[in-house]
Amino acid sequence: MKTNVTLKIEAELLREARVLAAEEGTSISALLANPLEQAVRERKGIIRRAACLGRLRRVLTCAGHPLAHGMNSMSDKCFVDTNILVYAHDRSAGVKHQRAQMLLESFWDSGKGY
Repeated sequence: MKTNVTLKIEAELLREARVLAAEEGTSISALLANPLEQAVRERKGIIRRAACLGRLRRVLTCAGHPLAHGMNSMSDKCFVDTNILVYAHDRSAGVKHQRAQMLLESFWDSGKGY
């Protein structure tokens, strides 16, 4: 369901927005709604990825400790199972692909995996 929104903007900005909308063959509403929808989708994706990574950290272990456990030594390395590598490259693996990519990114960023 779509809802109307009232904005207060400068008259000159409104005039320029009307010209831009006409040039692009769209409405001012669409000019504003499309970037907002994209920003919300991106934010939801970031939140989902962060939640997924949090679940992975609780489940997986590294050097006998959960990944979320503080590791302060460079010797605290983790072996990465080959299944993780396969899923990270298999785009058809859905959620497993996303989780594996996030896990590898986490290892890469921390320097903990090998």
